[in-house]
Amino acid sequence: NNPLIFCFYRSTTVDEIVNFFSDVSFKDEKESVHLTLTREGRPSGEAYIELETEEDMNKALEKDKAHMGKRYIEGNIILQILLHF
Repeated sequence: NNPLIFCFYRSTTVDEIVNFFSDVSFKDEKESVHLTLTREGRPSGEAYIELETEEDMNKALEKDKAHMGKRYIEGNIILQILLHF
């Protein structure tokens, strides 16, 4: 399955993301949530998540534009492209 990328608050934790997606199965529990950093080493507000099945992926994408607190969350599929030379 392709990972998903979601945009959260910059201060969002892995636990908060797992709780937000409580109705889906992560591939490797909390290790399936990858918070990204800016060049300066600060949280970017983006997280890549890896889910168990395509059904889980579709459930997670239903949360696109859902609210976490006062802000909405955006989600997209990240296509993995393998280049062979």
